Amino acid sequence: MQSKRVLIFSRAYQNMAGGVEKMSLDLAKGLADRGHHVTILSLDQDSDTSFFDWPENVSWKKVGIGDPEKRASFATRLKRMLAIRAIIKDLRPHVGLGFQVGSFALMRLASIGLGMQSIAAERNSPDLFDYISRGRVKRFFSNIILRTSTKIAIQFEGYKKKYPRWLRTRLVVTPNWVKLAPKVVSSNRSTKFKILFVGRLTFQKNVEVLLNAMVHLPEGFELTVIGAGPELSRLKAIAHESGRHIVFKDPQTDLTSDYRSTHVLCMPSRWEGFPNVVAEALAHGLPVVGFDGCSGIPDLVVHGQTGVMAHGMDDLASLKQAILYAAELQFDPEKIRESMRQYSFENFIDKWERAIS
Repeated sequence: MQSKRVLIFSRAYQNMAGGVEKMSLDLAKGLADRGHHVTILSLDQDSDTSFFDWPENVSWKKVGIGDPEKRASFATRLKRMLAIRAIIKDLRPHVGLGFQVGSFALMRLASIGLGMQSIAAERNSPDLFDYISRGRVKRFFSNIILRTSTKIAIQFEGYKKKYPRWLRTRLVVTPNWVKLAPKVVSSNRSTKFKILFVGRLTFQKNVEVLLNAMVHLPEGFELTVIGAGPELSRLKAIAHESGRHIVFKDPQTDLTSDYRSTHVLCMPSRWEGFPNVVAEALAHGLPVVGFDGCSGIPDLVVHGQTGVMAHGMDDLASLKQAILYAAELQFDPEKIRESMRQYSFENFIDKWERAIS
């Protein structure tokens, strides 16, 4: 494929340990390794550093206007747009990728008339609009913004039906990738049934229902929560009041020992895009429990084979029963691990190369 100049725009990387940040960096490195000239653009300050290791062959342009973690005023947005436009004029990229609708909209507005193709990288399922204030209105305007794109990258084939027909010709499927762990040859799991949650502690991840379910599980069940976020203090208070064995840990880049010492990952999210933690756990041979009403999780987990699906959404009784059922099953770690082979890094970059062509 002919080398292309690619601009990837994602909101921020300073202290951000999320899936979008990791995958955008992986994508940038993969495309750069194949000979493309890749620049990442973000709203970070000049002095900011990335939570994840930065690829040596990928440039980083920082807008440095305002705080990306706070709602910006009109004046700040205008300054950002003008700064981004200047960067695009200087770099002259063939194609720009905007991660999430907000970032894509800013990039697209800044690039009007500059001849750059644009890809909206949708990393969440449209189901998220069912859970946010004025969701219908925001979904409408989001679709209008997506209509201005050259292509719309989504995570699973099944997500196509969640978009209006007049957008579907633009949709391309570019699921994330996951590295397969070495074959599981021994277990470090204790006789206690250990449950693991990993992720941002936000409304989306719905950790509270898991904490409440712990109260109704037998005494031999333990939970470790790895993550940070706006709900951390509140969730710690709920865990303390429950009187159950619940441990909180800070985010970390290598979770191998946690996956190997745990019986099941529980991801009670309300919605997902491509749930990276779920894929990573499965790639380590660890079964997953989640709600079958959560977009993304049923796309990766096969009920009774690679995990257990609780019925519906946000149902405490159903989640409790799913965890109990998972504790009874004899899962095959190697079969679970192999279920993720299709999500290799090579396939990930192949699909993105086709998307930018």
